[in-house]
Amino acid sequence: MAVSKSMSMLAIATLGLLASSGAVAEASYSETIRLVRSMREDEMIMAGLQAKFAQEIKAGNGPQHASCVAQLKYPMLTGLIASGISPRLSDAEVAEAIQFYRSPVGRKFLERGYQELAQNLPPDPDHLSTEEKVALGKFGKRPVGRKLLQDRITLSEPIMQKAMMRLKMAFDDCVTEIEGIEGVIVTKTCTTAPVVTSDNACYVEQVLEGYPKRPAEDETSIRARCSGDGRGHSYPIARYQGHVKNIDLRWLDARTVEVTAPTGAKPVGDVRPGEVRAQFKQLPAAKIKPQQCWNDVSSLHLTRIDMDELLSQTYWMSYGEAGRCLLSKRIEMAQLPGANRNSVVQFRRVKSPEYPYATDQLVFFETFSTQVNTRSVRVRGAGIDDVELKPGGRIAGFQLVGAHAETVLKQLASGTKLTLEVQPAAGAAFTIPLDTNDLAWAHQDFATCLNTL
Repeated sequence: MAVSKSMSMLAIATLGLLASSGAVAEASYSETIRLVRSMREDEMIMAGLQAKFAQEIKAGNGPQHASCVAQLKYPMLTGLIASGISPRLSDAEVAEAIQFYRSPVGRKFLERGYQELAQNLPPDPDHLSTEEKVALGKFGKRPVGRKLLQDRITLSEPIMQKAMMRLKMAFDDCVTEIEGIEGVIVTKTCTTAPVVTSDNACYVEQVLEGYPKRPAEDETSIRARCSGDGRGHSYPIARYQGHVKNIDLRWLDARTVEVTAPTGAKPVGDVRPGEVRAQFKQLPAAKIKPQQCWNDVSSLHLTRIDMDELLSQTYWMSYGEAGRCLLSKRIEMAQLPGANRNSVVQFRRVKSPEYPYATDQLVFFETFSTQVNTRSVRVRGAGIDDVELKPGGRIAGFQLVGAHAETVLKQLASGTKLTLEVQPAAGAAFTIPLDTNDLAWAHQDFATCLNTL
């Protein structure tokens, strides 16, 4: 496979730069994560790979499924690099390096390096002023500077071997998912925004799937999910042959959905009984307001990042790529009564609206309510007029969209202390502090990303 060959060649070339350094007291993993993101090392490695792949594709030597190359994201490397350099650094060295790389000189130095890799630009020895070169030189002479700039411990052989293995597995998984077990490529998958019950316990949505090699198998399904139903995903409550776009969904009660389809469109096949029931109705297509079917980016779930590595931290971190900007932090399970895993609060904005938020405006959401049935979530704090988040069901969490989300971000970025007040469906209300740890740094990259949309 061409991509595997490319990765091996890059790894071999990179390993030629390596040298060894002495062992020190091991730095904590969470702090080396901060360092890797501060010095953008994961981005640098991925930018080099992506640029190389782009050249191969342009020359006609790229991999068969070039779209899978785009699914390789730098957060796949963040944890690998961090765990690999932890034994080589102390916490004091990590703190010193973070301070440099987050300084104006450090950020300027990194940005030029990234652009050289991503755009295949020649080195520019004059991109730093004389004073900036002096500052870089002083850092480079420090023990931690020598390890990072001269010894290049972030590119050690064990780290690069694990990185290449991780990326190859992700690429192969993507190819497998696209081709399918029987070689059927699913290219037309979209989902309507979830329609949520008044108690936020259940949601229902419409899913369209297309099979270019087997158009007779195109299908429209109505899928539902409720909290406490023991299912890890939504399940079909109705199916239609082909693509039926003019379908309206409305909850008649807490567990009954009215499915209104165009005259002549009849459900086909059997569906497994579930907690939610469908009640069918037909109207002329012109009398039904069609629901927008949004691109479901989670269809390639095996290579979907969803900020997994970045969200493993309790401080704010940003993630940006073409058309997508995220700013997120983890909420520990210990802070969430009834939860069985950690949760996330996140600001998100995308260039092209997609499932499940169906908007290109800024969205602020939490994921606690996707695992525990929740009645309401509010933001409280100075400059916030007791804003209540809109329920999004078990798939989207409670959320703010547009101006309200922008107000919350603005207040947090200014250092204002805000809290989320959560009222579960059962039990007492509790609050989640939205601390601003690392937000000032992360917000800079997030704001830069927003300006590209």
